[in-house]
Amino acid sequence: MIIKFGVTNLGNIDKDLDKIGLIIRKQEEVFDLTIKELTKKYEVVPDYIVFAMLLFRKIIEKLDAVFILIENQSEKAAESICRDLFENHLYFKFIVDPKGNQKQRARAYHYSYLQDQLYLVNTLLSKKEDGRHIRRFMGIENRDGDLEKLEKERLRISNSLQREEFKNIKLEWDYLLKRKNINYPKWYSLFKGPRNIRELAARCGHLPEYLTLYNILSTQVHTTNVLHQIENINGVAFLKNLRIQDNPDLVLQFSRSLGTFSLLEYVNFVLPEQTESIRKWTISNIIK
Repeated sequence: MIIKFGVTNLGNIDKDLDKIGLIIRKQEEVFDLTIKELTKKYEVVPDYIVFAMLLFRKIIEKLDAVFILIENQSEKAAESICRDLFENHLYFKFIVDPKGNQKQRARAYHYSYLQDQLYLVNTLLSKKEDGRHIRRFMGIENRDGDLEKLEKERLRISNSLQREEFKNIKLEWDYLLKRKNINYPKWYSLFKGPRNIRELAARCGHLPEYLTLYNILSTQVHTTNVLHQIENINGVAFLKNLRIQDNPDLVLQFSRSLGTFSLLEYVNFVLPEQTESIRKWTISNIIK
């Protein structure tokens, strides 16, 4: 994916926003169509398809957030969301990759989600000082039955993690924990998968974007960008407005590309008969 940036002007911003809006509407249209078609095809939609659909819906959500933020001149906030959008796109692409084990990867994602939930509940129920601080902060009191509810939730999650479908996932997870001394495995790292986001981006064919665009966007998430709030005018430092559009080309074009690619990959995964139609729509409405 090669992205070129030109000089920003309001006309280009409006044009790019219109295209992102078109992508979002098409994504929602395709998602709704998917639900109708899959309910006809399956009595119970397979889990791996459901998780791919949910990840695609998360992509729509992030793209919509970028659209709203840029439309309201919140460029810096949009940069943070665009970074999340890239990560979600990688997760989605890794799961639906026809060369990989789609079912196994979706189960690994689900297992990791349950582990996250278990970690949260264990933290809330911890008898250590940190646990007490968190419960006090969140207003969790035993007299309201909150702790009993959390205990039941912990049992439910623990039982879910023991399900037969997770047997191989659990073995691999425990292997990484004990033999490889990895404190908390990434779901995509299981079964000799990528060890980090950089390797995941490379596996998905997006290493150049990771090395450039993703790293640029990452400065918005961390504190290294605080001086971007200051501008120098004739030797005098001024604070920039909270809502400002310095150069939203990066966010607009990157998010537009991610939205387009995810749309095509999603259709190819769940509605392959619609792939050519969506490809032509993309060329006519987005690329040109």
